[in-house]
Amino acid sequence: MSTTPYRTLIRSASVMGGASAISIIVAIVVSKGLSLLTGPYGVGLAGLYASLVAAFSNVANISGGGVRFIAEAKANRDRATAAEIVAALRSASWLLGLTAGTATWCLRGQLALWIFDDPNQSAAIGWLSLAVLLAILAASRSAQLNGLGQINDLAKITIAGSVISGATLLIFARIWGLTGVVSGVLSLQTTAFAISSILANRSGLRATSVPFRVSLQRAWPIMRLGLAFSASITLANVSQLVVRSAINHRLGPEAVGHFQAAWSISMTYIGFILAAMAVDYYPRLTATIADPQTTARLLNQQTTLAFVAACPIFLALFALAPWTIKLLYTSDFLPSVAILRWQILGDVFKLAAWPLGFVLLAANRPRAYLLAEVAWNVIYVAITLGLLDRFGLDATGIGFAISYILYLAMVYRLVRTHILTLWNRANRLAVTCVSLLIIALFIVNHSYPAAALSTGITITGLGSLISSWSIYHMLRQRKREMP
Repeated sequence: MSTTPYRTLIRSASVMGGASAISIIVAIVVSKGLSLLTGPYGVGLAGLYASLVAAFSNVANISGGGVRFIAEAKANRDRATAAEIVAALRSASWLLGLTAGTATWCLRGQLALWIFDDPNQSAAIGWLSLAVLLAILAASRSAQLNGLGQINDLAKITIAGSVISGATLLIFARIWGLTGVVSGVLSLQTTAFAISSILANRSGLRATSVPFRVSLQRAWPIMRLGLAFSASITLANVSQLVVRSAINHRLGPEAVGHFQAAWSISMTYIGFILAAMAVDYYPRLTATIADPQTTARLLNQQTTLAFVAACPIFLALFALAPWTIKLLYTSDFLPSVAILRWQILGDVFKLAAWPLGFVLLAANRPRAYLLAEVAWNVIYVAITLGLLDRFGLDATGIGFAISYILYLAMVYRLVRTHILTLWNRANRLAVTCVSLLIIALFIVNHSYPAAALSTGITITGLGSLISSWSIYHMLRQRKREMP
């Protein structure tokens, strides 16, 4: 009996899903502990540190290109080329990592003033320059494992990194208070680099020593695609720094903590879904990209699976947002509820666009991918900053939702140039129905607040039943679905 595509996708997603679930549990404990130890300001400070490291490390992170070319070599059963790609990826990552880390160190004084309005933060940023280097090196090792399809090893990195860094953060925050927060960010990257290096060396594919000219030839296409991918992530992180800095200047540091609470919850649950599927979907898409029909089928399968998994989470989190905020943080963070609900609406369209964006990467179209990412970040920042004085923190959620609606329309149009037929009827219906249900919950919550909880629980229950039936149907399916 052959394994169906849905079975393969679900199996891969379950491995990373389990790792992400453990990571989420750890994140819940860490967020709760940090909020009790340091309050909203400490939570906001940790978010700013993490955003700073992400912004600088992703400038030079070319792992996205590495995954694509390693997966292509694996699909062609060309181990020699794969080994050369690994060697080129590691050499380039060292060069770019040292450059990005040095830049962070040299700019530590200016960054302390621009982001924190506090020159005393320059020492902490100096330590974070080491985290920037380690993040880039760890990403190159993880790219090797991802390209080879070694999902179990990637899951180990996720679990170990979250547990060790979370424990370190809480211990040092307990001992030294706010000054200990920087240790958690640094320990996360240290752990990820150490474990990914060990697992990459055990993967069965070792980097091959090649002449410098050959290394450059291998590194250029990796860097071309990888830098487009990293540029999109960098833009997102820079946008976060801009938004957080504006909130800090206009609304105060506690408002940054409220925004960070909503953002962390939104990124955690949506990241759980995306991380659980991306590690298998992207390499598999690379292997099929030359065949538009097979690519369209895989795209539809991944989109269906994503919405089946996410629909109950979207609905439940919207209905239970106040209780979720109190559980994960404290009642002081209740201003985060409205932001979170707007972000849930935006996540519906983000989830719909996510499988489409990977088609552009697999097709080696970095300019098109980067164009869409630039557009999203510009729209998000412009709307948020433009509405911040009028709507307060709610502007961050409103900008998030509007920008992802426009982003989905743009990415859909770009991918249509490669695949004429994209979503099937089931996926068009899924995107429409889930977004309408979220909008309906907005209306009920605003017009009939007394019925908001019961309505939300009822709709969540129905959504869960439909999702459960859909998963059961997927597992029993024997014929491939044609778009």
